[in-house]
Amino acid sequence: MKTGKVVALVVGCLCALLGFGLSAGSAVLGLAYFGQNDDGYLTSSTQRYESIGSALVSERIDLFQDADLPKGFDTEDLGSIVLRVTADDPNRRVFVGIGPRDDVERFLDGVARTEVTKVEFGPFEPTYRQIAGGRSPASPDAQDFWSVASFGTGTQEVQWDLQRGSWTAVVMNADGTPGVDVDIEAGARLEFLGALALGLLLGGVFFLIVGIPLVVAGAIGLGRHGPPQPHWPVVPPSNVDASTTPTASTVSAPYPTHLRGDLDEPISRWLWLVKWLLAIPHYFMLIFLGIAMIVTTIIAGFAIFFTGRYPRGLFDFNVGVLRWLWRVQFYAYSALGTDRYPPFTLQRTDYPADFDVEYPERLSRGLVLVKWWLLAIPHFLILSVLAGGWLGGRSESTATTTVCPASHGYSARSSAFLCLSRRCCSCSPVAISVRFSTSSWGSTAGSTASSPMWHLCATSIHRFDSIKDRANPTSMSARAKQIRTALKMLSNRNCRRRVHGVTPSPNRPTDRFRR
Repeated sequence: MKTGKVVALVVGCLCALLGFGLSAGSAVLGLAYFGQNDDGYLTSSTQRYESIGSALVSERIDLFQDADLPKGFDTEDLGSIVLRVTADDPNRRVFVGIGPRDDVERFLDGVARTEVTKVEFGPFEPTYRQIAGGRSPASPDAQDFWSVASFGTGTQEVQWDLQRGSWTAVVMNADGTPGVDVDIEAGARLEFLGALALGLLLGGVFFLIVGIPLVVAGAIGLGRHGPPQPHWPVVPPSNVDASTTPTASTVSAPYPTHLRGDLDEPISRWLWLVKWLLAIPHYFMLIFLGIAMIVTTIIAGFAIFFTGRYPRGLFDFNVGVLRWLWRVQFYAYSALGTDRYPPFTLQRTDYPADFDVEYPERLSRGLVLVKWWLLAIPHFLILSVLAGGWLGGRSESTATTTVCPASHGYSARSSAFLCLSRRCCSCSPVAISVRFSTSSWGSTAGSTASSPMWHLCATSIHRFDSIKDRANPTSMSARAKQIRTALKMLSNRNCRRRVHGVTPSPNRPTDRFRR
């Protein structure tokens, strides 16, 4: 990798991430500012609070007690709060007031009271702290230290402008008798939310303006290596019976997404215990690459919408990120298919796991608006079932694990679709090549083969899905007969053992199954 492009990509990702975060915070604060209703207050729902003592008090409220206000702010810029209190008995007089913490402590010294320490609203559950005492309090409305206070029957309301200091809210029966049972509604109006939201928005826009060009420049530089060429031979099996080979008229064109995984045996018995630790550098890199991929996909979406073409540098970068991710997954716990450490590159190498997407010359301008969310919903639902990323089987005779990347193939194709690089996404199996380093099929080391379960899945799904002339009963009967034969062989214990034998005879059912 080019150092300058990597630095540009990392710095751009950090700036873009910070910009997105500031913009999201600005949006939340803006909604809160414009959502201040009910006479300009954001209010909570009315909830019941109880105290067996003579008073119900809040925790200590410290507002810039030992710190200065930010530059440009004054106490009137902080905002205000409102408290509405209603007694459970309409004829009972209730008192609500807010006063300095020290004065309230002296007034309630020796009086049994309940302090509200925590309130959860989903569901509503207040947490109380009981403070013991035996003294009866004086009449609260006769005290002159309250900043705001109200008492009487019915709903009592106080509005208090936030001020510097330490404060406490108190709710009592007006006559000071124990047993406080009230419904309280609280609200707040924060005047500085508007200015704070605007400041965060300006900061977010600035970092996005700086970060997005850096991400695009780094991605184009890292992805500008020309169209990737396949480095493994794609040769059809020579022993395939021509009578059972689908013709061009019956087989649909393959989906232009290719996933490859080579089972690289022997696999260490103990390395898998620490692969999570060894893969941490890749996870760290993939965090930045993932952020960059989101940015470049959005930029590519605008480019497709206006020109109908996917910028080649961004396309190669996004495919390279998916390729990198697949290599790490194949090495780590999604497949555990090799002990060879993944390379730190976006380009194709001789690593036993590879991924590629054919470059689309033209793309629909209209589909780019809906395919990344609306058209992808069915695939999201299917992928939620296939989550886990691997399917596998185990031979009974040789104890050789065969990895089946069918789930990864489906996920890879959906990823290519969501990255706006394909017009549509099929539900048939993606083009997958699974290769074995041992001669578990009786062939030479490194020959291309498929596990029995994957062969069955590909035969039963792909061939039925690819038959276009469904009115041809002869063709359908031949396909059904092949699948029934494969199912019988898989259900036969002895045949399953012969499938993984090291020296199968050409006349055995194993070889016929392979063909």
